[in-house]
Amino acid sequence: DSAICNAIRKNVNSDKIHDFSGKTNLVELCDLLSNSNVLICNDSGAMHLANALGIETVALFGPTDPKRTGPVFKTINEIIKQSFNGNCSSLNSTLQATLSILKRQENTASQHSIDHT
Repeated sequence: DSAICNAIRKNVNSDKIHDFSGKTNLVELCDLLSNSNVLICNDSGAMHLANALGIETVALFGPTDPKRTGPVFKTINEIIKQSFNGNCSSLNSTLQATLSILKRQENTASQHSIDHT
């Protein structure tokens, strides 16, 4: 997981991207997730925790079936089903899905700001 996370992080030139793969315990992970805008992850416990906490997620699935092991709650999720091997197509799909979520969040926040003025 760390190698994939590092490959994604290297391709996004931003200090807003953090790689905590393999660096947290369960309590720390929940705390980090609750303070996150979006999570990029594989089919993992982190994906299910983020989904339960209502965090929008870009989930990468390889051989597992997202219909069987994917997120179960109604949080907006982007599922990328392909063999993730660090190739440009996989990275581009991941980055585009993440940017789509962040743009939607920004538009929603702007709309809430307008509604409250």
